[in-house]
Amino acid sequence: AVEERGLENLRTSADALPVLERPEIRDLFERQGVLTPVELESRFEVYAEQYVLAIEVEARLVLRIARTQIAPAVSESLERLCRSLRDQEAIGLQPDRGIADQIAALQAQLLQGTNTLEQALHQPPHGVHRHLQHCASTLLPLMGKIRQAADGLEALVADDLWPLPTYQELLFLR
Repeated sequence: AVEERGLENLRTSADALPVLERPEIRDLFERQGVLTPVELESRFEVYAEQYVLAIEVEARLVLRIARTQIAPAVSESLERLCRSLRDQEAIGLQPDRGIADQIAALQAQLLQGTNTLEQALHQPPHGVHRHLQHCASTLLPLMGKIRQAADGLEALVADDLWPLPTYQELLFLR
């Protein structure tokens, strides 16, 4: 339906906000007496700043939660699991290391993701348009990768160690 009507499919705010700067949009707002060109430009700048600020605050929060809550819980869980595996080997058993390997791989993904996100946060591009796109095409996907790792870890880390409410707890409050 979008293509049939000749409409654009602007998926992110970073794609949609620059539309306010188009001459035909500026003319429309002015012709209808809604906003002057100066007022429209001001709105664009405020909306762009709000978008960038919101994404950057969320990214810093993702880093903080990943590093101060999730990573320590994962380390403790992995330590317990490795201790259990060593104890089992000491009495002659052949324990399965699959879960430990999964946790270790997700932990590495989490830590690598946080390092990459932190670097991206500290190197924003100059210019409003480039900064908007940086948030939409770099920061948000990096936050998504950290989220994927955290979601995988939530399913593997013992409930008594997991510091955040689980999806199950959110859906089925006791």
